Amino acid sequence: MVRYAIEIYRQLHKTQDDPPGMPSSLVDKHLQTLKELKENKFLSLFEGSADVPKNLLASDQWNLAHLAEHHQTTQEDVEKLHTLAKFYYEIGSYVEASDLLRFYCPLVSDPQKRVEATWGKLGAEILVSNWGEAAKDMSTLQDLIEEPSFQPEKQLQQKTWLSNWALFVHFQYWKNGGLATLLDTLCSERYLHAIQSNAPYILRYLTIAAIMSKSHLKEIVKVVEEEIQNYSDPIVEFIRALYIKYDFEEAEKQLSLCGPILVYDYIVSGTEEVEGLKNEFLVAGRYSICEAYCKIHSTIDIAMMAQKLGKTNEESERWIVNLIRNSKLDAKIDSAKNQVIVQSQVPSVYQQLIEKTKPLMLRTNVLANQIERTKVQG
Repeated sequence: MVRYAIEIYRQLHKTQDDPPGMPSSLVDKHLQTLKELKENKFLSLFEGSADVPKNLLASDQWNLAHLAEHHQTTQEDVEKLHTLAKFYYEIGSYVEASDLLRFYCPLVSDPQKRVEATWGKLGAEILVSNWGEAAKDMSTLQDLIEEPSFQPEKQLQQKTWLSNWALFVHFQYWKNGGLATLLDTLCSERYLHAIQSNAPYILRYLTIAAIMSKSHLKEIVKVVEEEIQNYSDPIVEFIRALYIKYDFEEAEKQLSLCGPILVYDYIVSGTEEVEGLKNEFLVAGRYSICEAYCKIHSTIDIAMMAQKLGKTNEESERWIVNLIRNSKLDAKIDSAKNQVIVQSQVPSVYQQLIEKTKPLMLRTNVLANQIERTKVQG
């Protein structure tokens, strides 16, 4: 990183001088520090191809007891492994840092240190665009954050951070299920509480994911309804107009404003095929408007629907037929009037009761976990 910073400085200022406070000799100093950090019998296991650590890890023998017996490893050696990994991270050698942290985490018993190391590994994986490993690290962090040793305030902070970092990871593979995974990760009551409390702007990305993946839409609509005063942008206003106000003209207006926002959004613009993501969202948004319209109107004009969908009358009719079939609506097509007639449907008493009691079960589980943590801490 020092070499890189010096090179950029010289290019920008068209000079061969070193940046103020960053002499070229600093490179040699860091190399000497690296050499000293690696002068340890235990760390010599990681030289070359590092077959010994990999084989032990694969055979479930990578633990302090086994290493102490066969390699005279101490807890101090393990901490030197962490120090070396941290140094690699700071000088920009993210692959090396991630590899060492992968071996460090199973050897540390302190939950706080393990969480910190896993955060470091996640950061390294993101910086080298290793999204598969980053997703695994996020899953590990989710489990670690739920440990009873974490205070509620600390948990809230950690979940807020994880919610932000999840955007970098899951939007990168949006074409291969990343958006559905993002929603599965963040749409639990605990994470939604963290988002509402500390990071309401994440609602923009949850809205994008929900519209495109047709997943967790009810949860997102509920949160958007509660966040009327705290956060607003055209993407969130689209879902509010469509599913809360049932104002279809307003929904179309807000959807028309979403295109430029998606192109210039920091998270979205950092993904591959940004234009493809934008187009898919706009198409999914138009379909969402039509689906909502079909479900609350008893008479649907096929020509009008074709215009909204950007399809021919025949294509629009087929789309409506598929929607009716998938949604199990009681409807029929009047070919003479070029209309679809939908019979009104009222949920049964049992369905209404189930929907009303679902949140109670979630709250009961949350309270039970809080009581259990209080007992452990007491």
